[in-house]
Amino acid sequence: MEIKECLERASSLTVIRKYASKIVDNRNEKKVEEIQEEFLRQLDIVLASVPNNLHILEKNRSKRLLKPIILKILLEERNYQIKSKNLSEKIKQFEEEIINEAKTRDFFGKKELKAHHFDIYYTILEGAWEKDKDITEDEENILKKLRSKMNITLEEHWMLQAKLGIFPKPSGDCETDFCHNGDEVQTIAKSLHSEHLLIQIIGDNKEKYYIIPEEIASVIKKEWNIQLSGNSYQALLSNKKIFNKDRYINILNSAEIKPLGWTNNELIDAIKNNIKPTDALSTFVPKNELAKELEKACFTITGRKGSSKNDRINRIFGALDEISHKAPLYIDDKRERYYEYFEQLAARKHKELRDLKIIEKDLDIEKAFEEGTRYLFEKKLNLILEHLPGTDNPDGKIKINDDSVLLWDNKSKESACNLHSHLNQFHKYIRNTEGVQTFVVIAPEFDSKSDREAHIERAKNNVTFALVTAKDLKDIADEWAKSQHKNKAFPLSVFNIAGELELGKLKNAFKIV
Repeated sequence: MEIKECLERASSLTVIRKYASKIVDNRNEKKVEEIQEEFLRQLDIVLASVPNNLHILEKNRSKRLLKPIILKILLEERNYQIKSKNLSEKIKQFEEEIINEAKTRDFFGKKELKAHHFDIYYTILEGAWEKDKDITEDEENILKKLRSKMNITLEEHWMLQAKLGIFPKPSGDCETDFCHNGDEVQTIAKSLHSEHLLIQIIGDNKEKYYIIPEEIASVIKKEWNIQLSGNSYQALLSNKKIFNKDRYINILNSAEIKPLGWTNNELIDAIKNNIKPTDALSTFVPKNELAKELEKACFTITGRKGSSKNDRINRIFGALDEISHKAPLYIDDKRERYYEYFEQLAARKHKELRDLKIIEKDLDIEKAFEEGTRYLFEKKLNLILEHLPGTDNPDGKIKINDDSVLLWDNKSKESACNLHSHLNQFHKYIRNTEGVQTFVVIAPEFDSKSDREAHIERAKNNVTFALVTAKDLKDIADEWAKSQHKNKAFPLSVFNIAGELELGKLKNAFKIV
């Protein structure tokens, strides 16, 4: 979301006035529209101030620590934003992960690529802390220079602090592991607001969000040399159509890192922690193969071949950034996200769904597809869903009238669904349920034999097997929800036709009501 829209969505007049501090004079005497217009006219000045605001060495140690943590968390979030009320909990989770990683990681062990650098850095960090039981601004500046020289990330710096017992605060200063409470986090968030680094807005769901505007995020990423978010880099390296074990090894060898007997996950972690994404894409194959393979990689991710090495890399980064940060966020019902990607869930588009953070693992697809269908019937078609006791059941049940019901079952598949292969399962569901008139099967597509099989079943068992693709079902649900009938229940009689129900047949619903 760009600054202009952020200002339009600002949570209050006070928020706008504070965000415009140092930029717009006499803010308290001006209308909201006047402040917004003048701020946008001075946008170049705002963007030029971001690097300085980022690199100020704060005297307050909590702010010195929390400032980059808050910004890093937001840069990883979808649309660079998070619910204001959830920020403190997110900070707590982040700090917990740092502490747990510090406990399990052998910084000075033989397998640690930067063991020697960690040893030196830890010794200097320990010495700086012991002097005054604090790290001064000057010492922090020296440590920053050392991290750059030794290729030590900010996260690794925090882990070494945790190992020393001074992250997130010195262990002796508090009774719990987490010393940054909600009040402290909100205080620092407000100070970042006055520095134009983030702003609080109202989302479509009327909730308050902290957000880094796109223009500001671009400057921060450039200053911190962030080419890809952690999630996007992970998604890139995990793409099996582009990378394999030999290619991971090529990347590491080019960086003079010699992996011996490492698993794929260990190889990916080593690349993420030590090699920039541009370098990874420049060395994943030998030079004589690079142009051809980079063109393939670009086409795999973006659908286009690109024109040069730099163009292809930029296109890849842009597409991954689009997936990570431009998808809708204002969603109250989690099932709406599943409904939005209904067709991808039906077709089991594993990689795309993981990159979009719709699922975490492949096993999540079936459940997400089922929940998306329930959302479709309940929220889009205004149908009342019946409870199904036990576990060995179809995915849903809807009452047609006092004597009959409709059952449905989802079949997520990477290929066409064959009705015959599932009939034993469906017959069991029908036997265990009274009054089944219609059985709807929802899949990405059906093979050529399924339509005929459905008509045979109708003749033999007097149960209508209606076959509908996820695409057609979603299309009709979207049309119904936008039509004059949107507050009425979708007529279930439309599904009482054996065989494949194409969109044209589903549209008969508009004639029946």
